[in-house]
Amino acid sequence: YSMLHPPTATSIDSSGLLLRQVDSKTGGRDEVICPVCGESYGTHERWVKHVRYQKIVEEKEDYPIESTHLSIEEEDLKEPIYPTTNLKELREFFKEEIAEIICVVEGIDPLM
Repeated sequence: YSMLHPPTATSIDSSGLLLRQVDSKTGGRDEVICPVCGESYGTHERWVKHVRYQKIVEEKEDYPIESTHLSIEEEDLKEPIYPTTNLKELREFFKEEIAEIICVVEGIDPLM
């Protein structure tokens, strides 16, 4: 886990593993899985677009509402709010864990 995002603030997915949310942002894994069809999406926005499109298709094809994308309410499509860690909690965490942040910077000399 990330020290800046301790396990207490990390959601557990269906596999039971603690995963970093940033992995889905960088394309390392999919974060959102559609509860209706099981398709997975890297971002919440892509899942919302998927659901809205499927609702149009299913409505035109006269699908039943139950167990289809039509059953997902617009309110359920809102981006979830994840808890953030404040500066006081971070300081306490670093004191308790005797941890440090190391920043590696790589550069290229433009004249070489």
